[in-house]
Amino acid sequence: MNSSRRLLRALLVTGLISLLVITANVLTAQGLENKLLPGAILDLLDSDEISAQEQAVNRRIREYPLKAPTIPHSVEGFRINKNLNQCLVCHAPDVAPLMKAPTVAASHFADRDGNYLANVAPRRYFCYQCHVPQTISQPLVGSSKE
Repeated sequence: MNSSRRLLRALLVTGLISLLVITANVLTAQGLENKLLPGAILDLLDSDEISAQEQAVNRRIREYPLKAPTIPHSVEGFRINKNLNQCLVCHAPDVAPLMKAPTVAASHFADRDGNYLANVAPRRYFCYQCHVPQTISQPLVGSSKE
């Protein structure tokens, strides 16, 4: 009888700990979701910043075919990790027209074997591998080339 009480107590404690962990994970996920809603992003941006005219002015010509385009806006504070890609808040195919942002290219949905996936392929998920923000800055090292 004593061992059955210990077993029951252990199961109860394990269940409570599991419930606390699940609750904490759900609350964390909801907090992130609320911070990343497209409406919240729009509230943070000046309407001029997302206008088509400014995007056209800020876009650079690519030096060679298939070069990844540069990012024409600040990415300070953007998060990209295995659980969240904040770029997709605006650039995912279903929200890009609403956000007046370019859609992620179809090539980003193909895996290395050429199969098209429902979501961005893992090899293309981390945007900063190829895409970098545009900046107007002085060269770090001088050059005599003209």
